[in-house]
Amino acid sequence: EEPIGLPVGEVNCESGRCLVPAGTFWMGSTNGGEDECPLREITLDRYFIDETEVTIAEWENCVDAGNCEPIPANCMNWYGSLSFYTEQYPVICIVWDQARNFCQAKGGRLPTEAEWEYAARGGIERAEYPWGGPYTYDDKGCFLANFKPERGDYAADQILYTAEAESYWPNDYGLYNMSGNVSEWTDSNYEKDAVDLVAGLNPNVEGSKTNNQKVVRGGSWKDVAHFLKVSTRDYEYQNTKRSYIGFRTVQSYLGEDVGFQENPNKIF
Repeated sequence: EEPIGLPVGEVNCESGRCLVPAGTFWMGSTNGGEDECPLREITLDRYFIDETEVTIAEWENCVDAGNCEPIPANCMNWYGSLSFYTEQYPVICIVWDQARNFCQAKGGRLPTEAEWEYAARGGIERAEYPWGGPYTYDDKGCFLANFKPERGDYAADQILYTAEAESYWPNDYGLYNMSGNVSEWTDSNYEKDAVDLVAGLNPNVEGSKTNNQKVVRGGSWKDVAHFLKVSTRDYEYQNTKRSYIGFRTVQSYLGEDVGFQENPNKIF
């Protein structure tokens, strides 16, 4: 059975955010991990999502505005040299609550797990990676994301840690690094059997006092190709800082149901 109403990817980006059209898609995989199967039909309203992972520059602006805490120096020093990483690299070492607070300060929120996967697919039916797949390199042999190919060879892609947030080709919704570079926090709690909880219209597994595991998606510079697949699920404890986890923001669409560029009331 084929997906119903999955829109063809089209780029509608402005002021650093892209409009993801409403649609229905098959979430998950038929040949992935136990927590990815089976496929389930999900319908989402349209929403905006950042073109790139939140950058160091954006975080520092939030710090200057008094809404965010400074990046811990010892965290950035995991890379060996803080000075090497410019403002256009993705911010890291951010716990889930800090990411959520940043999003709220911008008038947005973290994406749900379903929103993240739908955006990562870029309108490509049954996509294995944001560029479609099944390979992680193009016809010239160039890698399509920042990860650790060949079973984790850190030097094979010639980028040891993170790359700039606007690196590699974007997917068909105009989104950069939906696979690789840094994994991304989502709003959703991780439940191994989320397939039984996530279905229908705009689903989300919300937080609880008994579970502080949050879904992270996309894989990172330290991961092998499996974690870059758009259906691969992973998690981290929400109070944990990692040198390979960042995030991007989303905002619910509140405008008129007309073309993005033609809408005189668009919010960006």
